[in-house]
Amino acid sequence: MQSSIKLAEKKLNHEIPTQSFAQGEVSYNQKWQQLGADSEIAMAQANIAETEKMYGKFVPVQDEDGLWKVGKPDQTFVQLESDPICNSAGCTQYKHPDSKEAKYDMDYGVPSFGMDRDVMGSLENLKVAEGVVGHHWVGIDKDKYSNPAKKVDYNFAPKLDGDIIDSHANLAATEKRLEHEYQLA
Repeated sequence: MQSSIKLAEKKLNHEIPTQSFAQGEVSYNQKWQQLGADSEIAMAQANIAETEKMYGKFVPVQDEDGLWKVGKPDQTFVQLESDPICNSAGCTQYKHPDSKEAKYDMDYGVPSFGMDRDVMGSLENLKVAEGVVGHHWVGIDKDKYSNPAKKVDYNFAPKLDGDIIDSHANLAATEKRLEHEYQLA
């Protein structure tokens, strides 16, 4: 490594300043400017202190499954039930009840004013476009663009691959030999 530094110094015509220390001379505990805690850290520490006053010391405990639990067992800070506004079937309590006696007309006749103007305009534009290009549009050929997968009779209970069958047999033999059933969880 020293030779490559010397080579670079020679090529650049520049000496890299270095300072060598005798063993034990290097001070790793230099005094750095103390700026204090960040304002967000100070706020977080204050919030933790206030919460610990109300609920006790913050002591996480690892349970038998390896999950970390915080707080006393009788303290639950997470709402595990349904939203209090709605029941478990959804928000059904605010729906209007069916009218037993309608106070307004129903089954009345709706006047027909003919074809919608937008649809009529689109059909006219289609005729003009067909005349310009000299081609009559017949629509989509349903046979040409149909989904061929719908014509296939799929086997929804296929036989397992040979490797899977071997794996099942090997697992069963191992469980029998070790007298222990494998539990996936």
